Amino acid sequence: MVAMTGCSSAGEEPSAGGTSSDDVATPSEGVESTQSTASSEAQVETATAYWEALASDDREVAISLVDPAFLESGAGDPFGRARTLEQQFDWYDSVGWQWALQNCAMSDAGAVECTASASNAWSEALGLEPITGTFVASYSDEGIRAVKDKSSSFSSQWLPMVYFVFEEWVQTNHPEDAQVMFNFGVDVNPEILAMYQLNTERFVEAQQGQ
Repeated sequence: MVAMTGCSSAGEEPSAGGTSSDDVATPSEGVESTQSTASSEAQVETATAYWEALASDDREVAISLVDPAFLESGAGDPFGRARTLEQQFDWYDSVGWQWALQNCAMSDAGAVECTASASNAWSEALGLEPITGTFVASYSDEGIRAVKDKSSSFSSQWLPMVYFVFEEWVQTNHPEDAQVMFNFGVDVNPEILAMYQLNTERFVEAQQGQ
């Protein structure tokens, strides 16, 4: 995280009738305001770096920006079939996932919101444009603690248009694989990843043959 800096700021010009506590900001108020601004800038920079790392498939950078206490919980994952960020990248690789960051900025509510779009081998095979969503990052002192899909802006599009189409195809054509792939009570492992990769390839071929 970027270190916060602060300094005191001068107050308003005194009125003709003298000064009051409303006329002049105290040094502590000035420091707090400057620190808040610096903190906001640091959070935007961190969120931007995180999404750029996702887009470039740089798991080391992405992991370094997430609070270690939350890495194992999967709280830093923006979307996918995994419980940890490491598993998330492995799953991304198996299904040809690609993120593209548009921008990150502070919202009126004081949170960092990032707009990003995504596609993978399934959506491309279906002839769909990348799907865009807004994601909200929250922080602890150690880094990003969670990334949430704001108002289901991404999942409400992705699930019916892409994921459920792929899931139904696997259920219909390879039901034994589907029992393993879509059992979310089991952590992502090499067997599951291999099935996702194989059935992604099968799904793409099936769409091309239509």
